[in-house]
Amino acid sequence: MSQDRIIPPEIDKLTQQLVLDPKSKVFAQLADAYRKAGMVDEAIETCKRGVELNPEFATGHLVLGKCYLAKKMTALAIEELQAAARIDPQNLAAYRQLAQAYEEQGQKDEAVRYYQRILDLEPGESEIEHKIEQLKGTA
Repeated sequence: MSQDRIIPPEIDKLTQQLVLDPKSKVFAQLADAYRKAGMVDEAIETCKRGVELNPEFATGHLVLGKCYLAKKMTALAIEELQAAARIDPQNLAAYRQLAQAYEEQGQKDEAVRYYQRILDLEPGESEIEHKIEQLKGTA
C-alpha cells in the first residue's frame, strides 16, 4: 500500500475490528471495501486469510470471487463463486457472478445453467429470462 493513498474511514474501522478478532467474519466486509476502493491486491490477501479461517462462510468466498474477477483471474473466481453457491444454495449473488463469468468466457451452456438457477429462486425476472433466450439463440 502506498503511503500517499487516503484510506477510507470504513477500511480503518473494519481493520481495527479484524485486528481485535482475527477470526472474525468482518474480513469479507473489509475485503469488499478494499475492492471498491481499487485496492484489489489488499482485498485478495485479506479475503484469502479470512476464508482460510472461515472456510464455510459463503460470503467470504463470494467476495474473494469478485476480487478475482476484478483482476481477470476468472478460473480462480469461478472456483470461489462455486464454493459460495455450494455452501449457500440460495446465494443469488454467487449465481449472478458465475453466470456473468461464464458468459464472458463464451461458455454459454454454463452461463444458462446459472441464469436458470437464478430464475428457479426468483421466478419471473424478465431480464434473466431474456438473457437465457439470448444465450440459447431464441431471442
